[in-house]
Amino acid sequence: MVEREIENYNTAIIDAFYEGSLLCGDAVMLDRLRSTVLNMIRDFTRTKDEWIRIRQ
Repeated sequence: MVEREIENYNTAIIDAFYEGSLLCGDAVMLDRLRSTVLNMIRDFTRTKDEWIRIRQ
């Protein structure tokens, strides 16, 4: 479910994994999903309001 939201570039989910920290739960899963997000956004930069593609 979360993977699908990441694939669909749900910015709320992407922001959560980009900026968030684990409060409780599975740290391995958090690291795996965060790695997926970081890989997806490597060609983007975060502004105050949005994600902008910096490379094609």
